[in-house]
Amino acid sequence: MESRDGPCLLESMKAGKQRLLHRTGVRKDIAIVRCRSVDVAFATGINASRSGSAVVYLNEDIYRVDRDCSGFFCNHEIKHVLSNDNVTVSVIDGVNDLVRPVVLGVGCLKAMRAFFRRGIVGGAGPLFGAVATCLVCNRIADALFRWREAKADDFAIAHATDEELKGGRRFFTVCARMETDRLRIVRDHLAEGLSYPFGVWRELLMESSSGWRYLFDPRHPSNKSRLRKIEKALAVRGVEIDGQAEEQRVERLRICWVEQMKSALLYRLSGSYPAIMYRVLDAMVVSDATDTSEESFDPDER
Repeated sequence: MESRDGPCLLESMKAGKQRLLHRTGVRKDIAIVRCRSVDVAFATGINASRSGSAVVYLNEDIYRVDRDCSGFFCNHEIKHVLSNDNVTVSVIDGVNDLVRPVVLGVGCLKAMRAFFRRGIVGGAGPLFGAVATCLVCNRIADALFRWREAKADDFAIAHATDEELKGGRRFFTVCARMETDRLRIVRDHLAEGLSYPFGVWRELLMESSSGWRYLFDPRHPSNKSRLRKIEKALAVRGVEIDGQAEEQRVERLRICWVEQMKSALLYRLSGSYPAIMYRVLDAMVVSDATDTSEESFDPDER
């Protein structure tokens, strides 16, 4: 069950979530699994139908470094299963993928007719309208996805223990701190490999971390807004945070998440920009002052 190469069931995690599953009406056969992944957590299956399997996958390295953080995201993914979000995502994406080609095709036909009648100026109007409509469809879909993620965050916060809230706070603290660094690294190193025509839009998109986050990950709320939610919940509960101990655990989590980001960059860039990929990975290596070979922190040994 503890094989390093394959997924392993987390019966202890599921046992700790039994009251939550019973209270919220989540299907009893849901499985919680630890596996290799570039995401901190994700889920498959829905609650409406009991015919298929429902599984919550937790990142193996994150689980090993910070079990409370994984517990927080387990709540988040349970909400996705409970709300049948996997079906919702498929339906929204399907409708969006169907509407956009139809709108663009109709707009191109109207633009061609207008072009032959009134020239370039006449044809630009319908074409611009079709492109704008497609962009609006994308924005609406993204807004629905962000709303879905925000509801899952609210559920996770409401049903998290104090330690799980601290774990969520540590993860989003790491993400918020790394946004600016990630922006600088990607911007500086891609600038060496891309030609000038891309420079203008690249600088505009990456000028601020919040704008970069919105444009490149529009389906999730910003890390800072999610962090504020958790800190507000901790304040309402009156939970005290040991700054020094938390900072040490944040640093352990940061080292782990840097490795996850490197894996994600390897996957995304290996096909198109191999030379740039290696420069980006070089820049993201943890500084010499941080000993990455140190044995990972196991919360079960506390």
